[in-house]
Amino acid sequence: MFASASLAGATQLRTESNLRLLKELQIAVLRGNPGEIGALAGIGGKVKGVESVGELADSLKVARTLAAHHKTTVAITGKRDLIVTEERAIAVDNGHTMLKTITGTGCTSTTVIAAFAAVERNLLLGAAAGLICFGLAAELAALRGGGPGSFKAALLDALYHLTAKQVAEGAKAEWLKG
Repeated sequence: MFASASLAGATQLRTESNLRLLKELQIAVLRGNPGEIGALAGIGGKVKGVESVGELADSLKVARTLAAHHKTTVAITGKRDLIVTEERAIAVDNGHTMLKTITGTGCTSTTVIAAFAAVERNLLLGAAAGLICFGLAAELAALRGGGPGSFKAALLDALYHLTAKQVAEGAKAEWLKG
C-alpha cells in the first residue's frame, strides 16, 4: 500500500489518523512534505493549509528514523526530494518552483511514485524514479511559460509525453552517504 502523509501536522486529528494508518497497515512508501513527515516523526512539523511551513533540521535523519520505525520507504518532497530506507538514501534535484503555484502536486507525486513502485521491486528505486520523472516533467512544463493554469496543463502533458531519452539526459539524482 502507498500513502501520502495526508496533511499530518495540520490538525491533531489528521496527525493521529495518519499515525494509526502507519501502525495498522503495511505502508510500502510514505510520501509527504517536510511538515507532514516532521509531524509523523514526532518532531513537530508545521503545516498550514496544504503547505509545509519551514524545513526539517536534519531531513535525512528524520526520514531514516521514520522509515526504520515503520519498516517503510519514506519520500520527503520539496526543493530537494529525499527517498530513504533504514539503510539507503537517494536525493532527487529535479523539479521546478512552479509546482508550488498549483494545488494537488503532492498528491500527484504520490500517484506517480505508486505507479513506479508497482512495477519496481526495489521501492527505494521505484520512488526515486517516480520523483525524477515528476520533477523533470515540471521542468519541461515550465519551459512553456505562462502562469499556474497553463503550467498545470503543461505538467500533465509533459508527464504523458516524457521519454526514456529525456529521463536519461535530465535525471538529477545521487546516492547519499551516512
